[in-house]
Order: sequence, then C-alpha cells, then structure tokens
Amino acid sequence: MNKVVKLTTIIAFSIMSISQAQNYSWNNNPGSLPSGIKHATYKSTAMNVDIGYNIFLPSDYNSSNERYPVIYALHGMGGNENEGPEPYSKVLQSGINSKAFPPVIVVFVNGRGNTFYSDSKDGSVKCETTISKELIAHIDATYRTKADRTQRAIEGFSMGGFGALLHGFKHTEQYTSISTYDAALVTWDTISQQQFDQSIPRQIFGSDKQYFTDNCYPFTFAKKNVETIKSLGIKVKMVTGSNDLQMGPLYYYNLAMRDTLTKLGMAPEFKIIQGGSHGSGRNETTIRESIIFHTNNFKTTGVINRQPLSYASMSVYKPRIVSSMSTFTVPSAWKGTVSAISVSDLKGRNIGLVEINDINSFRIPSSVSNEKLLISPVR
Repeated sequence: MNKVVKLTTIIAFSIMSISQAQNYSWNNNPGSLPSGIKHATYKSTAMNVDIGYNIFLPSDYNSSNERYPVIYALHGMGGNENEGPEPYSKVLQSGINSKAFPPVIVVFVNGRGNTFYSDSKDGSVKCETTISKELIAHIDATYRTKADRTQRAIEGFSMGGFGALLHGFKHTEQYTSISTYDAALVTWDTISQQQFDQSIPRQIFGSDKQYFTDNCYPFTFAKKNVETIKSLGIKVKMVTGSNDLQMGPLYYYNLAMRDTLTKLGMAPEFKIIQGGSHGSGRNETTIRESIIFHTNNFKTTGVINRQPLSYASMSVYKPRIVSSMSTFTVPSAWKGTVSAISVSDLKGRNIGLVEINDINSFRIPSSVSNEKLLISPVR
C-alpha cells in the first residue's frame, strides 16, 4: 500500500509540474492574501518586465519611523510569489506580538516557476540577476529596511532551498544567514534525467552540465567561497524529512550538504523530521524556528556599532580602498590594537565585520555593484 501511495504522489507531482511548466509568469494575480501581506511589483531592466512579489510589513510599520531587517523567502518548483505567504501568515505577526522575535519584513520572491533561481545559459531568463541586482535594491529603496548585509537573510522551500544556498554562498555580500526547508539540492544527473519538466535542464541550463556546475550549483560556491563565508560569519540552518524521496532522494542530498559544510568548518544547524516526506520540513514550527534563527543572527552580527579607530595622524590606521574578490593581508601594526575590520562599499553601505584575532588575511567579498570596497580598522 505504501508503494502505491508513493507512486501516486510522484505521478501527481509530475502531472502538476508538467501542466505548470507552460504557465510561468513574472507577475501573478495574488487573489486573496493573508492579513498584513500585500502584492507589489518592480520594474526589471534585466527582463524588461514588471516582476511581482509579496511583502509582509510589521503592524507598526505605518505608525513608526523604525527600520527593519529583511528576510527573502523563495518558493518551490512550479510556484511563484503567491506560494509563500500562507504558511508564514500565522507565524509572523503572532511571533512579533509575543516577542518570540523582533519585527521583520519578509519578501516573497517570484522565481518564475522552474528557474532554480539561476540565470539561463542563453540569457533569456535572468532570475539570479534580477534578484541580486534589482529586487534587493528596489526593496531597500522602497521600504524602511536596514539596508545592510548583516540585517538581511534568505531562505527557501524545495527549489527555493537550492536557490537560498546558491544566492547565500555566491552573493556573500548580500546575506548574513541562510535557511532551507526540504532543499531540492539536486545533482546534474538527477535534474537532467527527471521527466516531469525537461525544460529545466534544456531551457534553463542549456543541457550543459558544466554550466550548471560552474554557475548554479550551491556546493560549488560553498567550496569556492568558504573563507569569505566563514570570515563574514554567514550562518546556515537546514530542515529535512527522513522520508523525503523526491528526486534523489532529496533527504540524502541534504545530508550531503550538511556533511560538506561540516568538513569545510561551517557546520549548519540541522534538523531531521523523522518520517517526514517532501513538504513536512516547512510548517509553522519550523518557520518560527527559522525566523528566530535569522533574527538572533541579526543581533549577533548587527549593524556595526564599534567606532573606527581615530588615528588621523597615523597613516597606518587609515582606511584602505581595495578591490572586491582580492585577498587582504592584515597589517602587522593592526595586530594587538585592532579587534576587527569593517568592510563597506564606497557609498557607506556596510557589508560585514571581520574579527581578526587569529586571521592573517581574508578574501574580500564581491560588492553588489562590483565597485571598490573600503577596509576600516575598528576597536
């Protein structure tokens, strides 16, 4: 009987995915949304369309002048910006009211159905670009956010979990924590051989394993950017069901990511829901736990409140302008007098704080606009 149920589930999932594959849109009518959540759009230059998103604003947003940290929530395969609000709606305001976590803004992103939050090889679909280059900038310009990497998190369900790890590890200058629910951490063999939506490997990844691996695979960027991820203190939380047999099965791919991160020295918080199938990892309890995880990390990293060392007459302590993605060697004169280094862009936006107690050098993250970055010693 169990085999029949599993087979029926897989067939239903496949039919749903195939039927939706032809109906992906960058902007979708939200219908009726939960209280406190509204639908909006931003103009995407990359795609030359208006792209939809949903946003949760704390109940005191319109009556205060406060600025808020932001969590970006990514939907699963076949979904859009309207998939996410419902499971979050009961958690957000009740958690804020009960002081389980402080007020936050949550943005429900549109990943256009099947993109795996990547840019297509042929450039016709630019999901990664529009999120990293356009959506975040729009949100920070439109709402009272704490427009700072240390006050920004990303999380996702299924395909969205893949996307959250991809963006979090690849765009280290943008997020301070990452959380996943039943992440679809598929390999190339899995995604290319599945039959429910062949437009994914063909249209998104151009039937090119190397393109997928080099540009879109979260494992690649976890390894490539490990030193930057650790130096910036980016934290990871993962939830998966032990009976998640979708594509792989996904349970073992989540274990593989856990083990990879642990070996790299950045072990994630990892929760296994015993007997849980695909979808069981995202529920009111785990969403609440994830938001607490993010907001605790916001407090830990914080917007830098330590002051730059004021040795105006001593050039050795003056801030340095460096190139993104270069390696910065900590000056010997800073050892013993400088406790940390502030990294910001030339517009004054904070990217992170690097403790230098036992660090001789670290890799500078890439800035949002690929500009030069400012390195400042702090107390």
